[in-house]
Amino acid sequence: MSGAEVALLLTALAMLALRAAGLVVAGALGPRHWLVQWAAAVSQATLAAFVALAVVVPAGALASVPLAARLAGLA
Repeated sequence: MSGAEVALLLTALAMLALRAAGLVVAGALGPRHWLVQWAAAVSQATLAAFVALAVVVPAGALASVPLAARLAGLA
């Protein structure tokens, strides 16, 4: 498993863990509680950071695709 695959797996697991923790406490706290909003923000920010890194500094086959094409695909 390459470093990028491990990073993606860890990011997905972290996001899922935060979402699961949010579900566990959501009944008691409600969707507007700061802890639930924080967990959602952290998981989304982690995923956004990985996507941005994959687009700007790709590895493997994606590295041969021009930056303009990667940005167009992202849009």
